[in-house]
Parts: sequence; structure tokens; C-alpha cells
Amino acid sequence: MPPDESELRRLLDQMAIRDLHTRYFQGCDRLSAAQIRACFAEDIEAHYPGGRLVRGLDKFMGVIFGPYLERGGRYEKVSSSSHFMGNLCFDSLEGDTAQTETYALISHLQHGADEISLRNTRYVDSLRRDGTEWKICKRVVTLEWTCVVPATFGVAGTRGPDK
Repeated sequence: MPPDESELRRLLDQMAIRDLHTRYFQGCDRLSAAQIRACFAEDIEAHYPGGRLVRGLDKFMGVIFGPYLERGGRYEKVSSSSHFMGNLCFDSLEGDTAQTETYALISHLQHGADEISLRNTRYVDSLRRDGTEWKICKRVVTLEWTCVVPATFGVAGTRGPDK
């Protein structure tokens, strides 16, 4: 039996929301403020560990980029980052609103440093459809754990495929 229209709409919405989260993490790794900004509503409300609350997209972007920005909109201290999106759970998806929970493993390699910081972070997001696009309008960030490890590895990507 083929899926009905509401089932198809739900699947399409889930795919669009998954893509939104993927674009957010990709924007973080590409250091693209425009790409990150496009994922959030103007009235974003973000809750961070320690009770810090940030309201509004401009202030939110300042939290993300503020400590590291230099001229040209590039990170000054981080030479490489990787945001690996893990589990994405849909707690609810009804009409034009959704609730998701996403885990991410984040690594940062600092310029000139011999260590990598690792964080396991959980994002609990409220989303709403803004016209035809989904946007994150509320985010609660939880730091599950963090550690620093030595950067004792070779340069990746220099070897061709095994034959």
C-alpha cells in the first residue's frame, strides 16, 4: 500500500530538517557565517551550559564567531575543525513545528598547538517552518564531555587509495 500524503509530507519534512542540521555543521567546518546564519530564525533563543541565554540572531552569531573572528571573517585560532553529526532524533514533528535532539562530536585543532580539543555536545532544538524552509528558533546546548588529546598524527590525505 503506498504512503498517504501526510506520510510523504512527514518524510519530506524530516529530510529537510536533517539537511538543515547537516548544513549547520558543514557551515561550522567551512567557517561560513552565512551558511550558519541561514539555519536559524531571526528570533533564535539559545541556552548554553552555565545558564547563559542568548536572544536574537546577531547576538547568537557573535557567540559562535565572536572570540575567534579576525578581518575577513575567518577563525584566528582554529586551523581545523570537524563537527560529526551523530544521532538525530525527532521528538515531535507536527505541521510547521518540530523538536529534535542531535548529538555531535566536535574536534578543534588549534594553530601552532600540539593538541586537539574534543567535545561531545547535545543540541535540543525547536524548529519552525519559515515560509518554505525550516529554521531553528530555540536551541539548548549541553556539553556531555570534553577532553584534550595530543596531536600525534601524520598529515591525512597524502596517500592514494590502496590497490
